[in-house]
Amino acid sequence: MPEIPIFQNNRHVEQDYSTFLRLGIRPIRDPNAMSLARILREREIMAPELDPHIFILTPNTDARAEERGIRTPLRWQQKVEQLAGSLERLSGQRPEIVGYERRIPAEAHGQRPTAQRPYAGWGARAILEVDMNDESMDIPGETDDSPDTVWLASWRLWMEDRVIHSETFCPT
Repeated sequence: MPEIPIFQNNRHVEQDYSTFLRLGIRPIRDPNAMSLARILREREIMAPELDPHIFILTPNTDARAEERGIRTPLRWQQKVEQLAGSLERLSGQRPEIVGYERRIPAEAHGQRPTAQRPYAGWGARAILEVDMNDESMDIPGETDDSPDTVWLASWRLWMEDRVIHSETFCPT
């Protein structure tokens, strides 16, 4: 969910609640669209039987926000809490909220935004790492005494240089 236009407009003015609801909350709950409401159903990609994990990655309050009177730990604290509550009602689990420090474009990407690379201005580093051949495990064979090898995979969510979550799974 992008910060602009859902949390603030392109002039960096915070969106009112009805705009946040219309652009941010309603689309993720629409069961007819490709939304979280749809992919959280049984036998879908994030079905409850697959034990999905939901994360909200959001900026911490920085000095510029504090100058504008924001005193909460997270820049969008109230709206993030509303989003987390909506996701919890939708999925049955509380999302993990992870705050991050904003970075200037040169720190985040080593370059300034351009027409060809407008994303260079976004400031933080979140990485989803998936290792499909992380390790193997031998289990007793089904038909004879020789063991069968099962390959295990793992995924890790990194924020900057910190692992937020790590999990091993069987890809087959």
